[in-house]
Amino acid sequence: MIDQFRDESLTLPRPKALILGASVRAAAFSVLRAGFEPVCVDQFADADLRAIAEVHPVDSLSLKAGQAECPLVSTIRELPDIPVLYAGGMENQPWLLEHLEQDRTIWGSAREAIEWVRQPQRLVDGLVQVKQRVLPVSLGLNPPSKDGTWVVKPIASAGGRGISVWDASTCESILDERHYFQQRVHGRVFSALFLAETEPGDVRFVGLTRQLVGCPELNAGPFAWCGNIGPAFLPVEAEFLVRRWGNILKWKFGLTGLYGIDFMVDEAGEPWLLEVNPRFTGSVEILELACGLSLLADHIACYDNDAAAFAREFAAPPITPSDERLGRAILYAPYRLISRIPLPEHVDWESAPTIADIPEFGSPIDAGQPVCSVYAWGEDEADVTEKLFAAAKNIERLLERAGDA
Repeated sequence: MIDQFRDESLTLPRPKALILGASVRAAAFSVLRAGFEPVCVDQFADADLRAIAEVHPVDSLSLKAGQAECPLVSTIRELPDIPVLYAGGMENQPWLLEHLEQDRTIWGSAREAIEWVRQPQRLVDGLVQVKQRVLPVSLGLNPPSKDGTWVVKPIASAGGRGISVWDASTCESILDERHYFQQRVHGRVFSALFLAETEPGDVRFVGLTRQLVGCPELNAGPFAWCGNIGPAFLPVEAEFLVRRWGNILKWKFGLTGLYGIDFMVDEAGEPWLLEVNPRFTGSVEILELACGLSLLADHIACYDNDAAAFAREFAAPPITPSDERLGRAILYAPYRLISRIPLPEHVDWESAPTIADIPEFGSPIDAGQPVCSVYAWGEDEADVTEKLFAAAKNIERLLERAGDA
C-alpha cells in the first residue's frame, strides 16, 4: 500500500508547507505522511531531515521587540509564500509570530492566544476565573522561601531546560523578569494532545502520552524532557479533568488546531497542569503512529479547507501499529562528543524509525545537547522503557569523546 502511495505521489504536485522550530524533524515526517512537501527552518538541521526535505539551518529563532531584521527573518523572506506550521520553540517568540502573521498564512493558533497561555500568571489567573485548581506561581523578581517546595523556570522554557529546584543551593543571580516560580509537585509527568476547530464546539481529545523526564540512563538533567510513550491512560476522574482543561484552552484562551499540555499526576492521583504547548508537540508523532491516526489533515482543516481536502485524499495510509505502545527517547551528551552515527540508506518517515534526529557524521555535540532519538515498540510502558534505554546504550557506542577523536 505504501509503495503504491509512493508511486502515485511522484506524479502529483505536492503542496509545500513551511515548518519552523528548534527541531522540526518529527513535524516534517508528519507533513510528508499528509502528502505535503516540507520546507524546514531548523536549528539542528540533522542529517535525516536533510535527506527528506529542503532545510534552511538557523542559529537562533529569536526576534526581539522592535527588531525588524534577524537571520531567521531574512531566511524566511527568501522562501516561497507557503503556509507556516509551528514546531517546538516558536511559542516563545511572540514578536516573530506577530511578524509572520502579517505576511504568511499560519496553520496554527493566533499569536495573542499563544502569548496568553505562555505567560504563567495570565494562564493561572484565567484558570482560576473558571474555578480550576492550579499550582501557584510567582514572578521571578518576587522569590518565595528557599525551602525546596518551589521550582524556578524560564518563561521561555522548552524541553525542561533551565528549570531547577528553588533551595539554598540555587544561585539568585539568575532571577529576572524572564523567570518565574511554580509550586513544586511530585509524581508522574504526562502530555495530553487536543485538536480544536475554529468554529464553536467541543475540543477533540486525541490522547495521552507518558513523558520521560530527567532520565540518567539518557544522560539527561533532572528536569530535561527525554521523550514520550503512548498511548497512556488515566482513571476516568483524572482524564475528565484533563479533557476539561483542553476545552478551556479553546473557549477561554482561544487556542485552535493541535495543541498540548504537560501535567503532573501526584501520588494521590490528582492531575496538576504544568504548562501549555500551543503548537505541534512531540506527542503528535507518537499518537499518530501508535494509534494509526492521521492528525495533520484535521489540523490543517481548522485553517484551510482546500489543503485539508488534498491531505485527506493523498495522505499516506496509516501504518498498522506494531504493538500496544510506542516510545521515543532522546539521548543527551554527557560531555562534548563527536557523532559517528551512520545515516540509514532509507530514512523511514512512513512509520516509526529505529533512530531519528541523526546528526551529521563527524559533527561535534556539546555537553547537555541532544544527540539523537531512538524508538521502540512494546506491550506496556515498562517494556518500552527498557527497550528505549537499551537502544540508547547501543547508540553510545557510535559516539566518541571529543578529546579522543
